[in-house]
Amino acid sequence: MVKHFVSQPLPASFMLISMAGFLFSAFVVWPFSMTWGFTFCTLFVFWFIAAVYNFTHAPGEKHLDVHGSTLYLRKR
Repeated sequence: MVKHFVSQPLPASFMLISMAGFLFSAFVVWPFSMTWGFTFCTLFVFWFIAAVYNFTHAPGEKHLDVHGSTLYLRKR
């Protein structure tokens, strides 16, 4: 079992892809197939929610910088 887990922040492109995918699904896919349009829109909404959640709960940059941190060098 993992005792020390550090979550990594998602890249900003994940949020951009979710927004662009939702718009594409709503305006291009939905007129051709309502079922697939709704499915893709729902998927991209979940992606957007995951990106926002990860953005608000991800650790800061100083916690992710292991090799350049002075706190890490002091522990040696």
